Amino acid sequence: MSLKNLIGFRRQLPVVDAHLLRLLLSIDLALIIVHCFAGVYFDKIPPILNIALDWSFAEIVSYGKWVAAVALLIVIYRRTGLPVYLGFATLFAVVTIDDSAQLHERIGATLANIYPGLITQDGGELIAFAGIAVFILPVLAITTLRSGKPGRSVAVCLTGLVAILAIFGIFVDALHLVLPRLPYLPQFLDLVEDGGEMITGSIIVAYLLARSDDIRNQVRTAGFLAALERNFGRNTISEK
Repeated sequence: MSLKNLIGFRRQLPVVDAHLLRLLLSIDLALIIVHCFAGVYFDKIPPILNIALDWSFAEIVSYGKWVAAVALLIVIYRRTGLPVYLGFATLFAVVTIDDSAQLHERIGATLANIYPGLITQDGGELIAFAGIAVFILPVLAITTLRSGKPGRSVAVCLTGLVAILAIFGIFVDALHLVLPRLPYLPQFLDLVEDGGEMITGSIIVAYLLARSDDIRNQVRTAGFLAALERNFGRNTISEK
């Protein structure tokens, strides 16, 4: 890779709010450690401490991250007017609903009951993910195209982060279907899946906060320069 291409690639990497990221990652690490210790000292991990279960402490923190992501994207959209931010706000709203309401699990169970022997619970969940993708991908594509070059650069960063999230949430989850049921393997996969989702969620929120702060500073600078230009123009006219 040439130096020019390397510099261009580095510019595409998301800039994050370091203070918030350290805080969120510390919380993630603490919840993961508590989950592991609970797995060692209890025959069954208490549901509230199990990062793989809905409405556990870890999942509640994740719900908060997705709500924060939606709020930040809406704030950035109001400041920039770029539709791409609304597109990704829609995506994370769907993620929030899916996580908190167990949407894809419910759809998977329904399909497995309607087509017993043909569709399993896990297979139904994959179908549910595919249906969500059919809805959300056109939204992201249209809003990105309507946002021009500035929107495309943002879409690259957010799409990359969402892709990492999907690797943990869909691909690692699907490994339960294809890998043999070795001792402790399901627990290890749950740890990788949910731990990876937690960390990726923290990076997404820290990125969006940094993006929001950057745009706010740009707006303030633009306003200051515009006011300075107006005042300079009035002074020039007065002198004439």
